[in-house]
Formats: sequence, structure tokens, C-alpha cells
Amino acid sequence: MANEKTGRLNQTLVCTLCSAPFKKLCNMKDHLRMHKGEKPYECRLCGLKFAQQGNRDRHEKRKICLGEGGVDEEEEEEYIGSSFHGEDSLIEE
Repeated sequence: MANEKTGRLNQTLVCTLCSAPFKKLCNMKDHLRMHKGEKPYECRLCGLKFAQQGNRDRHEKRKICLGEGGVDEEEEEEYIGSSFHGEDSLIEE
């Protein structure tokens, strides 16, 4: 069935490794990086690597690695890891 506004097909993409469903290809690609352990986005300030560009950008903006932010790098890593609560957190409706 096609989307009335865009004309694109309404489809659900499924992760071949864990069967998590996604409505957007970009969300599935981010998810697959988690399975593969890929972290292509590197902080330009300290070299810490991230799987998602937005997490790297937030890290740089908060200047965690320079000791200027409100939390340390360990807390930052815990926060980033907690953003993967499940497929619902990755699907935009």
C-alpha cells in the first residue's frame, strides 16, 4: 500500500539478525552497526568513536572529553548505550 502523501510504499524492514522491525532504512542501518560493532563517527576533539552521528555531535557539543561538560566520558557511554531500549526507540511514527 502506498503512502498518500509521498506515494512511497509503506513497508517494514526487518533486521536479519534479530528480527527487529524498522520503518526507515536509515534506522535499520544504525541498528546493524550495533550488531557489527561499527563506530564510524569519531570525536574531532578526543578521538572517541560512536555508532551514530548524533551521539558524536552531542558528545562534542557538551565537550565531555575536555572536562567542560556536566558528566564524564563513562557516564556519556552509559547514556548512549541506554538509548537502545528496543526497536520502538528507533522507529519514528
